[in-house]
Amino acid sequence: MQRVTELEKAQSSYVKTIESLKKSVNALKVENVTLSNTTNKLQSDFVSYATVCETARKNTKTQLKKLDGLDFIEYQAVNKKMSDELSRLSKVCVNLQKQISNTKAQKSYASAVSPQKALTPTEVELNGTSHLNEHANSTYSNSADCTVMRLPINANDKPSPSETPLRMLLSFKF
Repeated sequence: MQRVTELEKAQSSYVKTIESLKKSVNALKVENVTLSNTTNKLQSDFVSYATVCETARKNTKTQLKKLDGLDFIEYQAVNKKMSDELSRLSKVCVNLQKQISNTKAQKSYASAVSPQKALTPTEVELNGTSHLNEHANSTYSNSADCTVMRLPINANDKPSPSETPLRMLLSFKF
């Protein structure tokens, strides 16, 4: 009987050990599923990042091919030349504006001698004629504008040696 009691105790300890092992196996299965999900997520993130990096590499390679034909030293020389030309034209504009202001300040002999009614700009356009004193009385005589604008090169253009690195617009209004 004592032997039966010992066997029953051993069996109950084996049952407890088996239950403990089953709990451990279930916990490991849950951890395995969690790790598997994490691995799948990390793999998909890696694939998306790898795709982004490959696209960026291709774009960089394309941009380098475009820049391969550009002579940067020549571009700098032409850019300096055009900057100098721009400053020269700006000075010309300032001088022209001063001359226009001085001319307006002087009384016109034609205006003093022939005080006829000046035509409006619309009448001048329709008739094709104007009076001698039109510029003294015209609304346009009060506006003198000289503009030099630096327009950038289109980003897609490749400047060649014959092209200038900037285009200039020069406009006058009298």
